[in-house]
Amino acid sequence: MSGVILLDVMGLQLFPDDGPTEVPSIEHAVRSWHRMAPWSDVLPALTALKNDLRLELFVLANGTTRLQLDLVQSSSLDGVFSMLFSSELLGVYKPAPEAYEKALGLVRVRPEEAAMVAAHAYDLRAARKLGMSTVYVYRWTDDCSENMDVIRTENDMFLGENGMQDLPATVKALDQALRHSC
Repeated sequence: MSGVILLDVMGLQLFPDDGPTEVPSIEHAVRSWHRMAPWSDVLPALTALKNDLRLELFVLANGTTRLQLDLVQSSSLDGVFSMLFSSELLGVYKPAPEAYEKALGLVRVRPEEAAMVAAHAYDLRAARKLGMSTVYVYRWTDDCSENMDVIRTENDMFLGENGMQDLPATVKALDQALRHSC
C-alpha cells in the first residue's frame, strides 16, 4: 500500500447509535443526507490514519459532489480527506469498476497500492476484483441481508462491533502483511 485509503460515505449515520427516536418525514430524511453526524468512532480513526500513519484519505461515494461537501462540513471532517470523489464527478456509479479505476488513476495509484474501507459488501467486492485490499466495517444499519460469516471471508479484514475503533491498527497490520508478501 502506498498510503492511500478510499472510504465510502465516511461511515455516517442517519440515526444516533441507539437507533431512531422518531420516524422522520420524507423531506426531513432527504435533507438529512446532507447533514448527517458521523458514527462516534469515525473522526478518531480517520485522524489516526492521516496523522499517525501519514496516509492519504479519499472519499469514493455514490451521489453528488455537493452531498459529499455538505457531509464533510456538517460532520466536522474538514481537512481529513485529500479529495472527495463522487459518482457525479467521476461520471460512473459504484460498483462499476470504472469508478474505482478513475479515482485511483486521478491520484496515480495502482489498485494493489490502495485499500478500500466500507460498510457495504457490494462496494468491497468490486474493489477486491480490481486488486485492492479491503476492510469491511460492520454497521447495524447496513448489509442487513448479507451473511456476515461470508463477508468475513471475502475481505482482508473485518471490523466488527467496535466499528472503526481498530481501523488504524488494522490498516497498519494489513500494510505490513502486504510488504512481507512482496
